[in-house]
Amino acid sequence: MAQPDRELGELLRRSLRATAESMAVGEDGLDKIWTRLAAARQSAAAGHGQIAATRQARAALVPGEHRGIRAP
Repeated sequence: MAQPDRELGELLRRSLRATAESMAVGEDGLDKIWTRLAAARQSAAAGHGQIAATRQARAALVPGEHRGIRAP
């Protein structure tokens, strides 16, 4: 790595570290994070269920399409 790249990298690391160290998490910060993660997981699970149902319905209508084979 060239010297200017190393200097820039070190400057960025110091700046990010200083910014991160100056942040304080609120009393309910972790609760908010866990709530958002749980909601995202539920949403993703629902989405996967919908995708699977769509694929099953499509496979029933168009033979072979569920295996990547399209009908002419």
